[in-house]
Formats: sequence, C-alpha cells, structure tokens
Amino acid sequence: MIICDYRMKVLAVDASRPGSCHDSFIWNMCNARNYFLNSYNQGDTNSLLLGDSGYGLEPFLITPYKDVAAGTVQHKFNNSHASGRNIVERTIGVLKSRFRSLHGTQKGG
Repeated sequence: MIICDYRMKVLAVDASRPGSCHDSFIWNMCNARNYFLNSYNQGDTNSLLLGDSGYGLEPFLITPYKDVAAGTVQHKFNNSHASGRNIVERTIGVLKSRFRSLHGTQKGG
C-alpha cells in the first residue's frame, strides 16, 4: 500500500503483507492510519486522503459514492475523485518503471 501527495511524493509505504492482501486490510493495520486517526481526533480536519471503493469511509479518508447515476452530483464527485486518485496510480507506474523488480518475481537464468 502506498500513500502519495498530489506531486507524486511518496509519503508512506506499507509492504509488510503480500500482494494478495487487500489494501483495505493493510490500511486497517498500518501506522499511517493510526497517524491520521490520531491527528483527526486531536482536531486536524485538514488532512484528507482519497481511497478507492474498497476502503471504508472515514472522516479523513474520502471514498467514491457507490452505484450512482450518470449526470448526478455524486457522479461528478466520483469523476473528480477518480482524477485525484489517478495520481497514486501514476506514482506506482513511475516506481515500476524505475525499479523493474516491482513487476513481480524475476526468473533466474
């Protein structure tokens, strides 16, 4: 699981579980969640994260609406949300280009 900002700067990584584990499971166990939860509980309402629909909604973790009709305010929100979340996908792509071993198991020769 990776957290980055809008400039593609990596803020947190949790690689403690295998890739078969869902990010939401990792999120519920990671230090980054505890950090954001504690910050929120201490009054920080300005730090927000965008998560995909696999995550549960939290005061500091914004997820898209489910099952929305085209043309609605929720649909427009989801489009904006997806555009913002695309940054983390691009960041992962850049990392995979730079560090080819992130593509998976390498076969020995």
